[in-house]
Amino acid sequence: MVIKFITSNIRRKNKTLLESLHKIFTIRKGDKLHRNGNCNKGRYGENMAAKYLKTHGYKIVERNYYCKFGEIDVIALNEDMLVFIEIKTRSSKKTIPPEFTVTKPKQNKIKKTARHYIGKHSILNRDCRFDIVAITLDNGEPSVILYKNAFD
Repeated sequence: MVIKFITSNIRRKNKTLLESLHKIFTIRKGDKLHRNGNCNKGRYGENMAAKYLKTHGYKIVERNYYCKFGEIDVIALNEDMLVFIEIKTRSSKKTIPPEFTVTKPKQNKIKKTARHYIGKHSILNRDCRFDIVAITLDNGEPSVILYKNAFD
């Protein structure tokens, strides 16, 4: 298993690393993966990501949190920070890399869902961040990349 760690705390002209790299790839509506045949791959990726996160010091608080605004794959504690994690799994590197499918509208849905979670659980004075775990299952060799603080 190939494991990479990338952090995007470095900003260039007030843009996160993912926002800067996102311009390289364009996502068209026809390129979206639909849930019909990809549920098992998604669950497999979420389970792999949960194991990866646990081995890297994350304490998982909740998985697949749903509300009227959307869904968050994993909510965890990392050190003293509450982390909302989006997990994206792709079967090949030939298509758009998984981390680039977390578009601005998807980020906004995640943020609204996170605010709902914080309000529902009356969480006060806790630092929060948004991470992305990108998993590529290319030729049976999984690659896991963790993007800490992927977007604001």
